[in-house]
Amino acid sequence: MGGPMKRRSLRMILALGLVLVAAALLARDLGLFERVASDGPVRRVDDGAGILSQIAQWETTLQAIFDESDVDLRLVTVKTLGGASIEEAAASRLHALRAGAAGREERGVVLFYDAGTQRLRMEIGYGLEEYFPDAFVSYFIDSHARAFFAAGDPTLGLGIGLRLLHRRIREAALGQHFDPTVLTRLRRADRPLSGGAGASAAVPLGRDPSGFVRGKLDDVDLARFRAGPTPAGTYARYLEWLTLDRYDPDVGLFTEQSRALVAGLPMTRGYREFILLGQAGLRFIVDARGDLALLIFTDSPLTDPHFLRRRDGAWEMDIVAEVRNTQNTAGLYGWQWRGRDDDFTRAYAEKRVTLRATRG
Repeated sequence: MGGPMKRRSLRMILALGLVLVAAALLARDLGLFERVASDGPVRRVDDGAGILSQIAQWETTLQAIFDESDVDLRLVTVKTLGGASIEEAAASRLHALRAGAAGREERGVVLFYDAGTQRLRMEIGYGLEEYFPDAFVSYFIDSHARAFFAAGDPTLGLGIGLRLLHRRIREAALGQHFDPTVLTRLRRADRPLSGGAGASAAVPLGRDPSGFVRGKLDDVDLARFRAGPTPAGTYARYLEWLTLDRYDPDVGLFTEQSRALVAGLPMTRGYREFILLGQAGLRFIVDARGDLALLIFTDSPLTDPHFLRRRDGAWEMDIVAEVRNTQNTAGLYGWQWRGRDDDFTRAYAEKRVTLRATRG
């Protein structure tokens, strides 16, 4: 699709948060970060290959991430390497851009794409190797970015990818280590995690959508993945649904409006794993009020709550309400309520405050 339909889809996709509606929360984060005053504008996007769009939004987002975390992310594309290896070129660009020099030493990252060889490199400064260990870099490129480049949409892929990177930066700042246990269980043995201070891989740019997770569930699975009699029961089924090798949002776990919202989402394996890593194993409490409930995570302030709605005795996940009522803002290590006049906001009026966490 093209024209208005494509732009509408892009806005929805660029708005996803940690809940499954990858489409709505990212644009929110890309467009609504409050930019903190800095010493002056820094150009963090260099699209020499001419394959990206929305560069002004990228600049705002990358500046906001730097202001919040002191991590200097740069995006670079080139038409050709001129005979150099991508490893050499990315390291050289990291040094030449002085990425991270304005903050703490060696806290720069360059996402470097060579259109000539169609390879993507993520170069990590020495001060950030604990933030972005080998397993994270590998899954970011192999399980996420490759699918969007292959489908001819690197802007969308890197945009959602920034959501992954920002989340990882926040986790590290709060002392949370990257635990690839979930990834190890989900991945096949023939797709090992690669190593190195950064990683590079072939990431062809084309029109092949096969890298996205998709596929209809059979009647047995459809019967299994239904809303349960308790919010906790529905949530447990939701986590199990995320581990499937197929992506079918037309299940009874979600409200009808939520199913419509996520039906067109191009889900990558990497983003699905990202969702799991952000919440699987976390402790939570359930605050039920009549036919509404919030499932609130108590182990991490970074993960937005799940909103659930009871219908015919079963608790369905209301993803639309999650998108509408919660927001992550740069500078706040937590989520805040942004709803105004809906039934959840009226029922949980006292939660219209920001939940914060302090960086160490």
